[in-house]
Amino acid sequence: MFNVQQDHNSSLVAYRKATFMLSNCLRQLEEIADVIEMGELALTVAKMKDRVESNSFSIAVVGEFNRGKSTLINALLGQSLLPADVIPTTAILTRVKYGIKVQAKVCFTDGHVEDVKIDDLHRYVTKEGTQYSSIREVVIEYPTIYCQDNVEVIDTPGLEDEAAMTTITLRALSQVDAAIFVIMAQSPLSKSERTFLSNHLLRQSIERILFVVTGIDRCENDQSVDRVIHRVKTQIEGIVLS
Repeated sequence: MFNVQQDHNSSLVAYRKATFMLSNCLRQLEEIADVIEMGELALTVAKMKDRVESNSFSIAVVGEFNRGKSTLINALLGQSLLPADVIPTTAILTRVKYGIKVQAKVCFTDGHVEDVKIDDLHRYVTKEGTQYSSIREVVIEYPTIYCQDNVEVIDTPGLEDEAAMTTITLRALSQVDAAIFVIMAQSPLSKSERTFLSNHLLRQSIERILFVVTGIDRCENDQSVDRVIHRVKTQIEGIVLS
């Protein structure tokens, strides 16, 4: 028992030492980029440094509109916190973080933050809401085990709905550690989804990409489910290995 605890402490010390050294290197690189007037590189390095120092892990849930991204997150949370509908719903980034009690904050583009009721989220995060165009993001705190230890799950606007929404999602991908790509069983990996996967998602510095097929319950039988899963796996392998 002592040896296990000792090994754990040694690993923790090594991890913190490596994090400290990496943070210093990134800080020096940021300073050099500023000196040689490479503003874009300096900004990218600054974001990397912030992620290292915050010791956080971000997961973006992405996919075309009406693929069930918000519904998937609600299922993980065990409660319908995020608005979900048959029409394109999510219009801005919605971050779910760990919190002892359920609460939501709206971060506006002008910098001010407003506490809102969970039941009123549809007014802020959906395209039908009256204020979404002036909002940068919404942050929800919820006591879920999935978000403990500085993990956050990000609900993103649907791809191929509006150009502005797609831009928001693509910008978010450059700042996350993992992504969940949601695909609908009734139309698995459309042409636009394959293009997004090959031209955008796989080109990001994302360590892990998970694929979730929704709508399985709408398949006629187990054989239909197997065919869908096999088709999705084959297409993904073809794109990744090409």
